[in-house]
Amino acid sequence: MLNRLRSRGVNLFSQEQTSWLQFAAGDGQRVRQRAGAPAVSSSASLSLENLARQPFQLYSSSRFSVPGEGALVLAFARTVKDSYLSIYGIQDGAKIDRPHMLKTAAWPTPVRSSDDQLWLLEAYLLPVQPQTEYGIYVLGSDQQQSFADITCVFRKFRL
Repeated sequence: MLNRLRSRGVNLFSQEQTSWLQFAAGDGQRVRQRAGAPAVSSSASLSLENLARQPFQLYSSSRFSVPGEGALVLAFARTVKDSYLSIYGIQDGAKIDRPHMLKTAAWPTPVRSSDDQLWLLEAYLLPVQPQTEYGIYVLGSDQQQSFADITCVFRKFRL
């Protein structure tokens, strides 16, 4: 599914080529990041150990822009149902905005990886326009969790 999605649009995000920064981390609110076991593909997951056992936020250091009006499809796998990925946008290098994304299914699709770990697959849509830089945003829960196969594909269209 991910390869077909990538082949029909422009892949704008590489999980392997970004670092993750913690948003407004307080004392003792650290999240340890490491490469974890893969989910669906053979690529390593982003494993997050939540040392403070409190909800947290991370954002990708790498951002991307789109070549015109269209839609972004954000697809990913996660291990914890209370954690999410989203898109953030920055216009004019200033304000960080977290636009409302459109769900593509009522529930995530459960799959088992080769090591029998349960993963939840999801995809979201976001109408986008040029002159905005976009990145990926992690809304983490109060437990250890992983995200994998993070894919962000752009498809051009006009209304």
